[in-house]
Amino acid sequence: MTDEERRELAELFREDDRLRAENADYLARRKAERLARENAEAEPSPPVEKSGNDRDQENAMAAAPLGEPEVFNAGQCETLAMIIAEARKDWDAEAATEMAALRNELERLEQRVLNSVVRLIRPGETAEAQCLALNDRLAILEGKVTTAITHGRRKRV
Repeated sequence: MTDEERRELAELFREDDRLRAENADYLARRKAERLARENAEAEPSPPVEKSGNDRDQENAMAAAPLGEPEVFNAGQCETLAMIIAEARKDWDAEAATEMAALRNELERLEQRVLNSVVRLIRPGETAEAQCLALNDRLAILEGKVTTAITHGRRKRV
């Protein structure tokens, strides 16, 4: 495998990893949104009647800037932690399966390349052997001609 082919494969693998990570993020967000909807539907909060003081206090709190507002309550944080743990398990299992498949594919491709190289080398080796055999035959014939010429001149003299 040439360096150019290795670079091309590395680039393809990087692009594949990027797309898989993007897809995994998308699937995790969808699953989290679905679970959040299910939790919201399962536990509807009962309407609370508010007195005038409660409304005034809420208005004051809304108007007053606080630090970082809490985005999730404790139950939602626990649910998100479970979702993340499940997603990680799924990703690890998928990654292991995909890596095994990629290793098998790589092994198969390496075998194909080696077979191709062997098929390309064999005719060259055969041609080289024939060329060497012809060179040997030519050297033998040249020796016979030289011998015949040398012996033929001696006879004439």
